[in-house]
Amino acid sequence: MTIDHQWSELIANWTKRSRLRARIAIFGASELIWLMGGMALMLAWDTGRDDSGRWTQVGALFVTVAFAYLTTLGLELLVKRRRPFQQGEGKPLIQMSILTPSFPSGHATVSFALAFAMGQFAPESAGWFFAFAALISISRVAVGVHYLTDILAGAAVGLFVSWLLL
Repeated sequence: MTIDHQWSELIANWTKRSRLRARIAIFGASELIWLMGGMALMLAWDTGRDDSGRWTQVGALFVTVAFAYLTTLGLELLVKRRRPFQQGEGKPLIQMSILTPSFPSGHATVSFALAFAMGQFAPESAGWFFAFAALISISRVAVGVHYLTDILAGAAVGLFVSWLLL
């Protein structure tokens, strides 16, 4: 077992030993990305710009997230890494409706792409956006559906794509 697998399993097992930690991880892994997406749209819409400026920012968010996600999907299909629970490393705390390969993490990619884009709209809040992205990402490890390197690679892809496009 690699160090990546050991640390990922350590995080997932620590989470499973507490009902509260498990609930927080499930929320972070499943719902927090939707909250962050809604915040991004509200931020883009409420920047005090005229309608065309607002739609430009909303469009930039959409293109950034779409391009980041498609890049990750392509990498997932190229690498084809199995998820921890597919390799007998414990039962995940969440059910996955769509089972794509594990590397890189799509949630990490999208959340870090959003954090970077949102940081461009509101630089004074960038730290909070990146904190949300980190919580979403580590929650994916905590619920047992990703390895640490999956989320690190996803974060790198999301940051790179956002930087490239914005």
